[in-house]
Amino acid sequence: MKRRHGIFYRFTIIAILLGIFPMALTVLGLFSAMEERFINVMSENYLQTAVSIEDRIDAVFARYDSISKLPYYYSFSSGGGTSLGQYMTYDNLRRLFEQDRKWEIDSFLKNIVLSDNSIKGAHFVGRTDSGDDRGYHVDRINSYIASETLFFSYVDRDVLDMTTKDLVIYPPHPTSYFSGNVSTTFTIARNYFDIRGDVVDPGYVGTMYIDVDISTMEEILHSINFDAGEEIYVMVDGICWLSNVDDMVGASFEPEELGHDGDILFHAPGKDHPVSTYILVHKDSLFSVISVLYGVAIALLFFSAILFTIGMVLLSRRISRPMKGMMKEMQRVERGDFDISLPVDRNDEIGELSARFNEMSKALKGYIDKVYASQLRQKEAECTALKSQIYPHFLYNTLEVIRMTAISGGDEKVAGMIEALSEQIHYLIGPLTDFVPLSAEVEIVRKYVYLLNSRISGHIELETPKKDLFLEVPKLILQPIVENAYIHGIKPKGGTGKIRISVETDGTKARISVMNNGQGMTADELAALAERLKGDEIGVRDEYNWKSIGLKNVYDRVRLIYGEGYGLEIDSIEDVGTIVTITVPEKRYEERKDDKTCNGR
Repeated sequence: MKRRHGIFYRFTIIAILLGIFPMALTVLGLFSAMEERFINVMSENYLQTAVSIEDRIDAVFARYDSISKLPYYYSFSSGGGTSLGQYMTYDNLRRLFEQDRKWEIDSFLKNIVLSDNSIKGAHFVGRTDSGDDRGYHVDRINSYIASETLFFSYVDRDVLDMTTKDLVIYPPHPTSYFSGNVSTTFTIARNYFDIRGDVVDPGYVGTMYIDVDISTMEEILHSINFDAGEEIYVMVDGICWLSNVDDMVGASFEPEELGHDGDILFHAPGKDHPVSTYILVHKDSLFSVISVLYGVAIALLFFSAILFTIGMVLLSRRISRPMKGMMKEMQRVERGDFDISLPVDRNDEIGELSARFNEMSKALKGYIDKVYASQLRQKEAECTALKSQIYPHFLYNTLEVIRMTAISGGDEKVAGMIEALSEQIHYLIGPLTDFVPLSAEVEIVRKYVYLLNSRISGHIELETPKKDLFLEVPKLILQPIVENAYIHGIKPKGGTGKIRISVETDGTKARISVMNNGQGMTADELAALAERLKGDEIGVRDEYNWKSIGLKNVYDRVRLIYGEGYGLEIDSIEDVGTIVTITVPEKRYEERKDDKTCNGR
């Protein structure tokens, strides 16, 4: 007995030596790698943050860049027989300026101000024929300016390049030139040219100035939460516009000169505007986090070593006592006797192991029975699958017998209808995700229209395309639309009408149009249909069944297969007709070996 305890004690000592020391070496190695990885991850996070700030500021400039182009699209109808008359939409502002129509220009500027909550003022300063400047100024409160001289001190027109077509950006400044409305804004400007003349060198008309509240950018900076003393600088044309270091706002400096040795500077340049974002991270702040992690790692290592030692000692004692008796009982298992029952007289892992082993032996027969039953169900499923393959062939063969009987009886019309129906059934059965050439879709539509003309009192004229029949399209996208055109368009007008299928391609996309001269839809009906196509329901549910699922099915499948930019567009005019346009990629069909839809039965 003493010898057996000695073996387990020696095992405990060896386990401690082999467990703790490799653990220590592993932890130190992992920490070294983690330190390098931590720095890389933090650097990546800081760079991504700088890029995110830059992108959001770029988006702000882009928004007001678009607004600054509105003078070219200003539409004005004077009415009342004034001398201004009706002008082209791109020429109104120039003519209003030439006639010094202050009320109309102020109204336009007021609309600019009200188009965005962050716009505090709008100005248009033009050059008259005499070479003098004439200005119009509007803010959110007043329609006049308190000090035009003060305004020009911030936007010096003497240095303005009046030939540039790019956006001009002025640094933040107070709007004290507006009476009773003082706030800090930055100003953007865009020259407005007479586009009637020379395209290369158009005549200068004036400049649109827009004052934007700087808070729209400050909110971007305030949304970034740092807790390690990082410094953020947003520079525009070498001037610091925004920073969490108040003393640096408005100063002109080189960000690369900031900080000390070991500090890291992250830079995100602007994409479309002269703006750059810098994040300065101090070395001490960054490595203080690593120091804390290092101390935590050492403490965890020491604590783990103590727990490991105690656990090994206790484990060796608890295992050594019941092990011999358990090994004697397990010899029966070695001889293939699974009808055993190990004694369960301990409320610990050994007792749990014995109980689980007993349960395992009892459950073994049950598992064998389950496997056997599963195999039987699998065979039954295979038989059912074979039967499901027999049923379509039985239907095809039966229709063929009926068709041949009709031919023998001289009824060619019935035979033709049965043949068309048989081909439609054969085409319809199969996975909806198969791809087919457009010619196959057109052919099945011809069969469908043939059947319609054979059974209705009216007549449907079908016109199909003669080109682009090689296009690859999802299976069953035309027939539901043609069926819809007849049921909801042509049938209510008496069953006589025309359906035309056409194709247009542009090198990347193909647009397949299905037009009918049915009764069409009202604007309200068209809007309701558009809402149903975008919704989650498969169609319209009445008290008996689902209806109007054809268009919805085609719409969902095209969007699911090809994604955004593809799908269905519907245009309709009441009492004129309806056009359904399917947009798919322009791709030539290539026959596949496993394409049962196109290669036969």
